[in-house]
Amino acid sequence: MRTYSNIMGSVFLLTSMFSCNDPMEVDNAELDVWADEVVVPAGKSVVFNVSGNVKLISFYSGESGNDYRYKDVGRQLPIESLELNFGSLLSNAKQKSERYVLLSTDFNGNYKDIGAIQKATWQDVTSHFTLAESNNETESGTLSLDEFVIPGKPLYIAFRYLCFPITSESGAPSWRINRLLLNAKTEEGDMKVADISTTAYTAGFNIVDFGKGTNMESISIVSASLVRLQGKDGPTEQGNEVWAISKGIDTGVLSLLPDVAVPVKGVADADIRQYVHMYMAPGRYTAVFVGSNITAGHRSEVVKSIEIEVLP
Repeated sequence: MRTYSNIMGSVFLLTSMFSCNDPMEVDNAELDVWADEVVVPAGKSVVFNVSGNVKLISFYSGESGNDYRYKDVGRQLPIESLELNFGSLLSNAKQKSERYVLLSTDFNGNYKDIGAIQKATWQDVTSHFTLAESNNETESGTLSLDEFVIPGKPLYIAFRYLCFPITSESGAPSWRINRLLLNAKTEEGDMKVADISTTAYTAGFNIVDFGKGTNMESISIVSASLVRLQGKDGPTEQGNEVWAISKGIDTGVLSLLPDVAVPVKGVADADIRQYVHMYMAPGRYTAVFVGSNITAGHRSEVVKSIEIEVLP
């Protein structure tokens, strides 16, 4: 008969064997980093020396967009000024249509309620832009939106399209806005606020078709690359009215995405001994290296930081 001590000894031996060969285990991350110089003139490379036992290394220079302090939550930058520009094209230009660029600070954001759109105050800024008159892309020019902004209220950008009755079989005019940039001036320079895309910077345009659900429904769309406003192809006895209205845009503060690291070493890469980075602007920066070892179930991470002063 096996004794209790024999049984426990066997369990301990088996446990030890499995723990030593557990593929889920991870080696403790060990990383050391030091710089040849911590005070350098702008434009001179900083040489970082690296040693340790890590499979992955990433780097944050401390510069805007690459700052470890903002890796999880983006910064909030006050907006000093806003500018809008776009590019457009117009096909079937011989057919009669009217096009407008409008701004509102009191639209309630209800895109399904045509009455809410009509009730809102829309400032016509069409004359400040150059609109396409042909199928060749036309640059709109740039308009500062500062005089149209009301602190504490969101700003809505709208493109309004009127297509008149079409007496022939030819297609309705198609107005395409295929590039748009709403740009903010901040203390850290020019920053993108919105564009036509499906990214976090999307202007969020919604099509509002005054003929939706009737025989005069338009064929307008919003895609990841353009806004197309186009009436029903002819012949028609009625015209079309279609709007593309952006989401409400915060004009006071720009919420940036979290900063991202620069990958320095991957799992399959050979160990590195040095990493070089050049700072172009004077200032004080906290350079951060993050080293880690990862398995399917565990992670070991070490963070090393170095203060760098960059002189003019």
